[in-house]
This record gives sequence, C-alpha cells and structure tokens, in this order.
Amino acid sequence: MNYPLINLYHLYNLEMFAQGYCDGLQHSSTPAPKQSQNLGYNPSHAKTMLITTFPLIDKDGVFFSQKSSQMLQDMIFKVLNLSLCECAIFSLYKSQELLNPHDMQKYKEILFAQILQSPARCGLIFGLEEIAIPLFPKYSLSIGSSLNFKGKKLLITHSLKALIRLENLKKQTFQDLKNLKALL
Repeated sequence: MNYPLINLYHLYNLEMFAQGYCDGLQHSSTPAPKQSQNLGYNPSHAKTMLITTFPLIDKDGVFFSQKSSQMLQDMIFKVLNLSLCECAIFSLYKSQELLNPHDMQKYKEILFAQILQSPARCGLIFGLEEIAIPLFPKYSLSIGSSLNFKGKKLLITHSLKALIRLENLKKQTFQDLKNLKALL
C-alpha cells in the first residue's frame, strides 16, 4: 500500500498517543461489552447508590487517597452503617479532568446507564450544580430534594468539595444521609 506522507505522519501520531491503527480487521459479530460496566463500582447486592462528581474509587473497590474519598468512606461506614459491597459508587466524570461539552453528554449517558443497571433502588447525588442540574435540567431541584428517575429515588445534597470547604454544610448533609438510610 502506498500512503501519502501526511497520512503516515497522522498514523504515527495516533500510535504515539496510544491510539492503535488497524487496517482491514475483521469485526467480531459478538457485541462489545457495555462501557458502563467498567466504570464505577457496582456490586451485585448494592442497596444504595452514591453519585459524585469525580471518581473516588476504582472498579475493584479501592478508594483513592483524597480527602473526599475519606469523607465518603466515613459516610458509608459510620453514618449509613453499610459495608462497601452494599453501595454502588458512580461519578459523572470518569477522570479527574473536566472535558468539553461533547464529552459531558457521553458521561451523562454512561451515568444514566449505570444508575439503571444498579440493583439499588435509592441513591444520593453529591452536588446540585455539579451533577443534579446538568443531569436533570427539566426538574426544579434543590439541596435536600428528591426525584424519581425510572423507579429509582435519588436525593440531592451538597458536593463533597463543598463539604470539605464549609463545615456548616455537614449538618444538612447528615440529615440527607439519614433520609437515605430511611429509604433502605
């Protein structure tokens, strides 16, 4: 095959940035696994969902070393009195970087799929402006409010970032966690 020099340079850059190039591969007839299965932490016996802005846990259930991760762990174990295998933990963004609006739409779709795939019937969204309003723009939402998303009840509270910065928000978030615990 004869490739113009510009195409070879483009292919070189794709390979350099870890994007493979395959010419003429046969496509498998088996469907690809759903992308949302690999993102987030979704145990098969989850009782509740916790939805954050950024990932705080890997798919194996190991928390990252951050203040917000430690805070979420404390909420799960000390306030909700649940084990980790009883909580599905998802995030809107799938990396620590904010991306363009086109990527945001993809992440919304992935998060909606994760919520629907989770066996949990209730959950808590950490972040009104960060998550709840972008996900559900047609709803009139506020801190402490709840919504029903396809049979799953979701409560909304302050973001973990706001809780770290402002101690006085913890009382209302504690109340929201108690409301979530009552739904279990």
